[in-house]
Amino acid sequence: MLNIPHRFEEEIISSLSEGKKILLLGSGGSFDVVAALPLYYTLRLKGYELEIANYSLVDFSLFPQLAEPHVVNNNIVGANALIKGNVEHFPEGHLSAWFKSGYNEDVIVWMLRKQAAPDLIVSLTQLAEKLNVGLIIMCSAGTHLIMKGDEEGCGDMLHSTIALAAIRQVDVRSLIFTLGINTDGSRRSESLFNSLENIQGYVMDGGYYGCCALEQGMDSFLYYKSAYEYIVDQPMHNKSPVHELTMTSVLGGFGLHVTGGFISPLSSQAHFFDAITVSNRNVIIPYVESIPSYDDMVPVALRIIQNPNKRPRAVVEA
Repeated sequence: MLNIPHRFEEEIISSLSEGKKILLLGSGGSFDVVAALPLYYTLRLKGYELEIANYSLVDFSLFPQLAEPHVVNNNIVGANALIKGNVEHFPEGHLSAWFKSGYNEDVIVWMLRKQAAPDLIVSLTQLAEKLNVGLIIMCSAGTHLIMKGDEEGCGDMLHSTIALAAIRQVDVRSLIFTLGINTDGSRRSESLFNSLENIQGYVMDGGYYGCCALEQGMDSFLYYKSAYEYIVDQPMHNKSPVHELTMTSVLGGFGLHVTGGFISPLSSQAHFFDAITVSNRNVIIPYVESIPSYDDMVPVALRIIQNPNKRPRAVVEA
C-alpha cells in the first residue's frame, strides 16, 4: 500500500460520516484518472467505500457507437466494460474493462463532460448526491493541479483549473493527490523550481499534508502499472508521457526520458494537499469561475496560461 501521510488520513476520517463514500476524481482530463489507482488500491484495502471518476476529454457524441455507458444526463455518464469500438483516447472505458477482465469486478468509471465551471459545479453536486459521496479527492498525474498560473512553466493546467474552480463551490470536503513532479514530459512544460516553490507555499498556508513514494515492489504500483498497460495496449489508443516517465522512475530510470522529460526520484513521489488551499493560490480562477460557456471560458484561461510575462523558470541550485 501507499504510505499515506498521517495528517492526510486524519482529514479523510474527519470528513466522512457513516455510510458516505470517497470519490476519486481525475481532475485534469486525459489520463489523470489512472493516477488515482495507487490511492484507490490503498484506500480500498483500508476499508473505505470508493467511486472513481474523470473530468473527461472524450467526445460524448461518440456514444452509443463507441460504448454503452450508464447515462445520468447530458453531462454525466458511467463508463463500463461494454466497448464497441476503438478510438485514440477512451481511458475510462478501458479502465472499467480492465477491472472486469483482471478482477471480474463491475466498476463504473464516471465521466464528466468538458464543461465550464458553473456547469461542472452542478455536475459534481449531482454525482456526489447520486453516489452518496462525503469526500472528493482530486487526482493528478504531474503537478499541473498545484500550479498557480503565474509561472512560465505552469504546464497544461486548463482543465485542472476548471475543476478547481468548480470544487470550491461544491458542498463536499475536497483534498488533492498528485503523482509525480516534473513529469509532463512531452512538453517539458512544468517547471521543477516552480513546482517545489508552490509546494512550500502550501506548506506555509497549512494545506500540505506530506508525501510518499511508489516503489517497484508495491502491490499498489503493480496495480497502477497493470491498468495503464492494459489501456494503452488497446487498438489505436494513445499513451501518456507522464505515466511512462513515472513508471520508468519507479523502475530505477534516471536522466532524460525519450518523451523529453527528466527522470529522477521526484518523478515517483505522491504529494497530498487541501484542495481549497490550492485553489486560493490559483490566479486564473477569478477570471473564469463565473463564465457560463466552455467555449468562451477557454480563450480567457489560455491568455493567462500563455502570457509570457510570468515568474520565469529558475535553476534549482545544488
